[in-house]
Amino acid sequence: MNTLSLAGDEWRVSSTAHGEHPATVPGCVHDALQQAGVIPDPDSPGGEAAQAFIGRTDWLWRRRFDVEESMLACEHLDLLLESVDAVGSVRVNGTPVGDVASQFVPARFDVRSILRAGTNEIEVTLKGTLAEAERLEFENGNRPVNADGAWGPFSQLRKSACNFGWDWGPCCPTCGFAGDVRIEGWHGSRIDSIRPHIESVSTERALVRIDIDVAGSDEEATILVRDDAGELIGRSAGGLSQRIEIERPPIWWPRGLGEPRLVTIEVELQGGARASRRTGIRLTEIDDGPDGRFGIRVNGEPVFCRGANWIPSRLFPHGQTIDDVEPLLQEACVANMNMIRVWGGGLYEPDWFYDRCDELGLMVWQDFMFACATYPEHDAMRALVESEARAQVRRLCSHPSIMLWCGGNEDVLAWFSWGWRERMEHGQAWGLHYWTELLPRICDELDPTRPYWTESPWSGAVDVHPNDPEVGDRHTWDLKFDGYRELTPRFASEFGHQGPPEVASIEEALGVAADALRPEDLAERQRAWGGDAVQYAPYLEEWFGITPDTPIDFPSWHWACQLLQARAMSIACTWLRSRGDRCEGALIWQLNDVWTGHSWSLLDVRRRRKPVFHAVRAAFDPVGLFLEPVDDALSAVLVNETDSALDETLVIRRVDFDGGELARESHPITCPPRRGRTVVTPSKSLREPGESTRELIEATIGDRRVWWFFDRDHKLALPTPECDLSFERLAGGGLLVHLSAVTLLRDAMLRTERFGSSARQSGGLINLL
Repeated sequence: MNTLSLAGDEWRVSSTAHGEHPATVPGCVHDALQQAGVIPDPDSPGGEAAQAFIGRTDWLWRRRFDVEESMLACEHLDLLLESVDAVGSVRVNGTPVGDVASQFVPARFDVRSILRAGTNEIEVTLKGTLAEAERLEFENGNRPVNADGAWGPFSQLRKSACNFGWDWGPCCPTCGFAGDVRIEGWHGSRIDSIRPHIESVSTERALVRIDIDVAGSDEEATILVRDDAGELIGRSAGGLSQRIEIERPPIWWPRGLGEPRLVTIEVELQGGARASRRTGIRLTEIDDGPDGRFGIRVNGEPVFCRGANWIPSRLFPHGQTIDDVEPLLQEACVANMNMIRVWGGGLYEPDWFYDRCDELGLMVWQDFMFACATYPEHDAMRALVESEARAQVRRLCSHPSIMLWCGGNEDVLAWFSWGWRERMEHGQAWGLHYWTELLPRICDELDPTRPYWTESPWSGAVDVHPNDPEVGDRHTWDLKFDGYRELTPRFASEFGHQGPPEVASIEEALGVAADALRPEDLAERQRAWGGDAVQYAPYLEEWFGITPDTPIDFPSWHWACQLLQARAMSIACTWLRSRGDRCEGALIWQLNDVWTGHSWSLLDVRRRRKPVFHAVRAAFDPVGLFLEPVDDALSAVLVNETDSALDETLVIRRVDFDGGELARESHPITCPPRRGRTVVTPSKSLREPGESTRELIEATIGDRRVWWFFDRDHKLALPTPECDLSFERLAGGGLLVHLSAVTLLRDAMLRTERFGSSARQSGGLINLL
């Protein structure tokens, strides 16, 4: 195949009212106008308001490019636009070649008769996103969407929903190109996709069916399978669907259960066209038995899913690269995660995102792009959704990291319990056809060995509450702090607590030192329901005794809010993991962020670790030791998700805040590998305090140590903290910090912002006697 990429910085973007400016593809209008100085960074003060016109303006993208005579000799010449955001028309050399209507469907146009040797020109006119969504709403009828439509009727368009705004980000609807634009010249037949289906796996052999999607007339192919060392481990010749048996296959395992070994499938058609795909040999299935359980099995092994929800890596991800994404995926691994959920309000990520997850052994829960809305089902929308599903399943099904397809996010939940079905006209379509009929049919046709899950959350039927904790997966937003322990869902696919970004990030975004700030200075960056009065105030008072009348400076308020987030997620995660006899997964909302605002993220927009990151990292340790009220009695729970059994001595002590030991028990303890769980309940005399405000329980196994306090911080007789610090420079750079407690220290943190923006601390929220 002969290709000519039209990506790069030779584009121009213009509108009647705002002139013409240099632009880059992949990229968007916001990127171009910010680079030209027309708008400020939306993350700067006033930046969101300054760009509001973009979503109501039509934009013309154009560039010139040269075509050589040799390319014109190709039998077929196609213009391929991998991802256009979102609605518009395409012209080449002044001739209309077609329309585009979805960010999620590649557009391919025959330009064989239009291209000429020498200079050519492409023009793409894109409609203002918000204006077009409103036009379609008028045409198709009003229907409920998240935030009661305050962000616009986003469900009318097939584009990233959160680009219209969300409760963690600004409203900045844009348009542009989220993928490559190129000319493809080819002869005979073209390989569109290679779809491997793993039908059986054991250490002795694997059976793999490989389907090849071809444009053209070729019906014969030769298939080779090579391991990562390049050794040939499978070969077959025949039609466009073949089965290959592989002896002693290299098996792909998720993080913690083995190596994520990969293989390469090479295909050559009879006419000479070639393509290859890197994939992994593994089986994945949903274990959703009649008792209501919901879990993931990989190669027959049940896996407790420890992870987080993923939103786009940038506010405008059109121009994102692996350099934007790689650090975030690495941080997920540092936090002991083994799964990422690509959330349905974002976008289908580029191939290299999934390539990296394949290599890291990081499992992916993949939503289709539907979120918190009711969706029209008219013929044009149905056709777009079907084209999208076919394109994305064909593109992504070779990735072993993707564990399941999921129809969408909180659409059934919203219809069921947000008052939407009562507001809608009788018989008005709302999207159910997509999640229960169209999407599962396409997944079964194109990717039959990977499971499909109807929605998230989902309890098995549309007439059963989607958030039933007894069945399927659950989004736990109705409980906080100790409330998490009131129930144990089968799988918690969303839960979270807000916290502000790091102080250094706030200072950089606002251009104001923290000492000069007040909480209300971040008010316009608070998008969650009820604002600070709901998200922070009740818990600040409950845990720390901080009321709206308490005199407090910004750094102290900020730290208290961050500590609340860490406490909430520590309680939630340790509870869910300690109940691994019933719960199969904990996916926090959310890993990453797109601007310097209040959100549920573990990493802020500048990838700085919030304190909650350290709390989650500890809670997700593959060998987890927890103190939890299991069966109403405070117990030590040991969870073992490694490959080796544990034989240890568990020591449980009750001590006072001065370090004096009041009671002690030792228990020899054995915990089997992979999904091992052992519960030890100490005697009543040990777990019940003599003076609850001055005592704590400590449990240790080896170098793992956890504590249990009997009350909220402001009710405890905590001493004024004192400590000694010393620093030791390391040969490779960085500092080794020695922290010695003079008094009891609770949740000690080393704040690294004064060490520079690249500084990272290896630990945090440290307790010391």
